[in-house]
Amino acid sequence: MISSSVNIMHHPSDQQLIEYAAGSLPLSRALCVSAHLEHCPHCQQNYQRLQALGGIQMQSMADKPVSTSLKDKVLAAIKTDAANDHSDNCKPALAASASVLPPSSHRAQSNIPHCLKKFVPDNFASLNWRKISPTVSLTELTTEGNGAKAALVRVKAGGQMSHHSHTGDEITVVLQGSFSDEEGFYRQGDFVFRDSAHKHKPIATNDQDCICLIVLDGPIQFTGFFSRLLNPFLRLSHPFQAGAA
Repeated sequence: MISSSVNIMHHPSDQQLIEYAAGSLPLSRALCVSAHLEHCPHCQQNYQRLQALGGIQMQSMADKPVSTSLKDKVLAAIKTDAANDHSDNCKPALAASASVLPPSSHRAQSNIPHCLKKFVPDNFASLNWRKISPTVSLTELTTEGNGAKAALVRVKAGGQMSHHSHTGDEITVVLQGSFSDEEGFYRQGDFVFRDSAHKHKPIATNDQDCICLIVLDGPIQFTGFFSRLLNPFLRLSHPFQAGAA
């Protein structure tokens, strides 16, 4: 687990943790909860309690007969997963490859949650960042069938995003640095949820670039007069581009 040196003030809701523990969250949202958990001892404890409670509930359920065909499918899937695990173990371990990285890369990797290693195997600097404004860059991670997108957003130290609202839910987890908006101040590990009723203008602090994991269910809408003129174009392109400053 990543240890956080500051007190995390913003957390997933109890309902989000329950759905995460039950495995019912979509991938993009599960990534956000998992990234937060690696920073937050408080939510780690709550998650462990939920897992224990789920185990108790399963034990109290009556046994039901399982068909032979279903049993065969499950056993075949287990064998396939075991074979894949063996293949992965034959490759150089990430920890071993990280040991030969320069000190700057070690520091960069320290901010990368384990759940994002598939998307960020090396460090943030090595990613293909696409600049969407003078101060904001983005790299997309995954897109789900319902249109929800997960991405990493980097805002230069002291930079800001335009004042905007949302056409769907937005979840942000701070991975590096910090930022503020009209409703608060957010540090590494903080989990920030915004719905369509929220309007805000995130501003990164001056000490370092702010990098966040962000999930959007729908495009961002600019609310400033001149920025609103771009909304029709942005809806036709990439929904994250509406975050440009």
